[in-house]
Amino acid sequence: MRLLLVQTAHGLTPSSGGYKANVCLLRNLSRLGHATAQVCYAFPEELDKYARRAKAKGVYPGVIGLEPVIVTDGKNQEHKLHINEFTDEWGILNTTIARHEFKAAYPAGEF
Repeated sequence: MRLLLVQTAHGLTPSSGGYKANVCLLRNLSRLGHATAQVCYAFPEELDKYARRAKAKGVYPGVIGLEPVIVTDGKNQEHKLHINEFTDEWGILNTTIARHEFKAAYPAGEF
């Protein structure tokens, strides 16, 4: 089975019951051999932290920066969002959107 989680919580570290349950599901499915991935926000310091944890567990995180995404806000101003991909210690492929850049582009909220 292949599972993709689109996470709207702030950052990679589970901060609420719903996010914790989603991440727990991904981790357990990955442990059982299923292909798992998530799209989520990340703070810059989290990428290094999660990459170090993956390496310590023998998983090559393969952190790569993808082509930035240009978005237009409600005032018709363009913003650049940096996107990174890496594999965490549980084997989950994470595609992250820079949280601080997204918040700058959409300060009133995500939706």
